[in-house]
Amino acid sequence: MQRWVGAAMLLVAVILLGGALLASARVPSTQPGPPAPGAPAAAPTPAPSSTPMPFTHVPQPVEAPGRDLRPARIRIPALDVDRRPVPLGVLDDGSLEAPRRYPDIGWWKDGPLPGAKGNAVVVGHVDSETGPAVFYGLSSLAPGDQISVTRRDAFAVRFRVRSVQRFPLEDFPAKRVYRRDGPSGLVLITCGGTYDRAAGRYLDNVVVFADRAR
Repeated sequence: MQRWVGAAMLLVAVILLGGALLASARVPSTQPGPPAPGAPAAAPTPAPSSTPMPFTHVPQPVEAPGRDLRPARIRIPALDVDRRPVPLGVLDDGSLEAPRRYPDIGWWKDGPLPGAKGNAVVVGHVDSETGPAVFYGLSSLAPGDQISVTRRDAFAVRFRVRSVQRFPLEDFPAKRVYRRDGPSGLVLITCGGTYDRAAGRYLDNVVVFADRAR
């Protein structure tokens, strides 16, 4: 992940989803795994990073039901975000790939779908070499903020933020984030904390947990 620091501003916050690429995280299965993205801290702009998203060990894909439940649009009014998400797969090392463009948000295409059991996972960059990226303000979300995911079947699934947390990369709660059962939820991830210039990544991930709104 890469952070951006302009001559006139400093920042902070997590995680999936840094100025460069999102930190990579593997999905829970048999091994513990890395973390996800987060918000920026103060320091000179680092060189670009190609670090993928931290997962644990990505589970097998879940077959989609008869209707097309894949997300077609994600809206986060509090952040003025309204984007068509791009599907993200898993790299050879078991980590989730990051969106290729800083304005994009991506969704874990082999994970739970919006409105189904488990957590749908969405990641985005926190910043870029030239300024804030799509999830720059992710850490500013507050409990009660609403998120709308319109699926390809034209049904809008609404979620309400439950909590916004920051986790060190080594303590990323992969099993909690990438759960496949239980109530329908949504997890948003980006980079956060201090930027490690030597490692070329942020040291924390900002994770937003949201529950389906009834």
